[in-house]
Amino acid sequence: MKFHYVRITLHDFISSKVLRPKVRTRKFSYTRLIIPVKNLVCCPDCGSFHEPHTICGTCYEEVRKKTNEMKKTFMNYNPYMGEKQQIPDASLEVWRGKRIVEAKKPQESWFRKIYRHESNE
Repeated sequence: MKFHYVRITLHDFISSKVLRPKVRTRKFSYTRLIIPVKNLVCCPDCGSFHEPHTICGTCYEEVRKKTNEMKKTFMNYNPYMGEKQQIPDASLEVWRGKRIVEAKKPQESWFRKIYRHESNE
């Protein structure tokens, strides 16, 4: 019987990767203090503070709510369910290759004028 001896060194067990606990300690150490933000600006619409290169959180929340309402109305519209209606002028339903969904509310002032319908202005 022949025995093959394998030479194992310490280098075989050591990897070049840094262990996760060390990385975690370095990343979230107690020496990394929270730095106060000094370059805040006041929003001209609502008066809350935000960083200059970002949108105000309060104003964004209002816009987000309104756009979510619009998205819900778009998702409720399904032209393939129910009876087909005879529309005399089908060109009103499609504009630049996109479907038009009528909303009951008037458009807000933050919408650009090209998105508004002529009857709303």
